[in-house]
Amino acid sequence: MTAAAFIDFALQGAISLHLPNATERHRKDLFDCGGAGPLSSISAKILMAHALGIISDIEREDLDTIRIIRNNFAHSMIHMEFSDEAVLKECSALHEPDEGSFMSRIQWEDDPKSRFVYTVGALFFRLSIYEKEFSMLPRERPTSSP
Repeated sequence: MTAAAFIDFALQGAISLHLPNATERHRKDLFDCGGAGPLSSISAKILMAHALGIISDIEREDLDTIRIIRNNFAHSMIHMEFSDEAVLKECSALHEPDEGSFMSRIQWEDDPKSRFVYTVGALFFRLSIYEKEFSMLPRERPTSSP
């Protein structure tokens, strides 16, 4: 599913901000390396983003749920839809936005596909603005050795 690819891309960008000394080759080895890189899977990126504090516990849960839904569609031997029981169950686990957040102002549709699309959009937006948030954080400068 294309939605999961957007999330994957945004996670990689957010994690990369924490790798200031990584060259393009390092990033390729970490995130790709023919699918064998330690951060090549969306699952690994979710775990790393959570460990680095990029995403909250709830965001991690939602990202894992999106990953499971994506896998349901991608690996099913039969045609699947959002109305299928396995997908319905996962979509119902997605969290509604916090009351008072800017995302809570958008009308929340209570059907599984809308819930999925809304959650993916909210998480993609959140990860996309992470770079701006990260650039405003105070960071210690490494001291040069004598």
